[in-house]
Amino acid sequence: MASSSCLKAVARDLFSAGVRAVSPKSAVSRVLSMTNDILKVPDEFWNQKGSNQFHLNNNVKVVGFGKAVHSMALATVDVVHDHMSQPAVCSVPHGIERTCHQRLESEIRLHHGAKHNLPDEDAARAAHKIFNVAHSCTREDLLIVLISGGGSALLPMPIKDISLEEKRRTTELLARAGADIIQLNTVRQHLSQLKAGGLARLAQPAKVLALVLSDVLDDRLDMIAGGPTCPPLTTRKDCRDICTGLGVESQLPPPVLHHLYQQDGGAPSTQLEYPEGSVSNVIVGGNHLAVDATVAEASKHVDITTHQYGLTGDADELGCFYGRWMQLAHKGYQGCNSSLHDLYEWIMSRLDNETVAERMVDACRNGQSFCFVAGAEPTVNVRGSGVGGRSQQLALRSAVELSIRSRDSDGGLSSSAVNSVLFAGGTDGIDGPTDACGAMAHAHTLGDHMSSAVVALLDNDAYTFFKDHDAEDLVITGPTGTNVADLHILLLRP
Repeated sequence: MASSSCLKAVARDLFSAGVRAVSPKSAVSRVLSMTNDILKVPDEFWNQKGSNQFHLNNNVKVVGFGKAVHSMALATVDVVHDHMSQPAVCSVPHGIERTCHQRLESEIRLHHGAKHNLPDEDAARAAHKIFNVAHSCTREDLLIVLISGGGSALLPMPIKDISLEEKRRTTELLARAGADIIQLNTVRQHLSQLKAGGLARLAQPAKVLALVLSDVLDDRLDMIAGGPTCPPLTTRKDCRDICTGLGVESQLPPPVLHHLYQQDGGAPSTQLEYPEGSVSNVIVGGNHLAVDATVAEASKHVDITTHQYGLTGDADELGCFYGRWMQLAHKGYQGCNSSLHDLYEWIMSRLDNETVAERMVDACRNGQSFCFVAGAEPTVNVRGSGVGGRSQQLALRSAVELSIRSRDSDGGLSSSAVNSVLFAGGTDGIDGPTDACGAMAHAHTLGDHMSSAVVALLDNDAYTFFKDHDAEDLVITGPTGTNVADLHILLLRP
């Protein structure tokens, strides 16, 4: 590998490779083809009953919602434009570039909303337009639904007696308490008309084909954007248990609390029977694909690569984990056998992955460069009032841990601590309510600002810290137009 001064550049290149691999337009193009007015999904993407072919006769309607659907819509319209009965209606975030492609006027209508990934009036207006398209479907129609991460906030239509502001307040309470995406979407499903299969029910008796770019680590369809085309699998009791466990039940808006206790919660709260026979859900891409592409690119730069899918947990705890990992690896590269044992045990304690632990130890013993890539979705228990995001919080916590553990006997930074970089970033290019994608951590991140870093962590103000003290480690890509959760990239060299 190149000198340590290049590690940050390599990390950026690896992240870019991962993001490119989940290009929404490419993902959709792989799964849609048409011959003689027959739309087909390839067999390898079809894991459900029923035919994977759809006869088209000027009977196609397209709706979409999420951070990636503008590109997904372009790819879909490329295939079915001759059979569309009206322009596609897509709800996309503020900040997504308004491309000047002509078909955005004639064949695709973009509606921007959900600033800072929270439902708002703009998103609600877009949701009503999508509602109207689905409600207008007939037995002869095919409704193509494009779904990606961020879609839940972009399709807000609360149930009767609950306002948009009350639903938004509930979402904020859960997020600040450290709710993960499964917990968030479980509660939001039960407060929505269109989630938990609601959109699919509304479109009946039409056929529904949902193309889904997954931001959920295990590709659980009912949790991606709240599962608007999937049968509900959760109950109101599940929602109550989540709110109680996170300690927010007493803070919920009264109408929300009343609704969650209205029934015994023994069965999913559905308005109509889910139309299973006429709905098809197809995963077109996800975090696994981004991880695999990042690892493939890393193999061009380092001696040993390894990875793990589905890494979750508290951002501060994961940051501490990575910081300690880097420090132990530095000692391992210096030939400290006890550190190699500690390194192996440390990796196993969090990842429970023998392959990762063994390859890391081998890299240290043989003086080889090393890269670990994780598909991740950390959570943050918000305690302060600062500005930041989960990736920035994790990176800053990692830098603090590394700095504390890498001082020599005179209090200076050990020379062995400089050959590592941790990159943590969201594939959507947005980390929390900031313009940053994430951040990087290494031995020089803090400089002489340890106390400021600790204060920033306690106030959840990592963005301000990086902006003020080490702007080069703040990663700003702008919205990428895709969204498949986060990537963590750890680079180490002797």
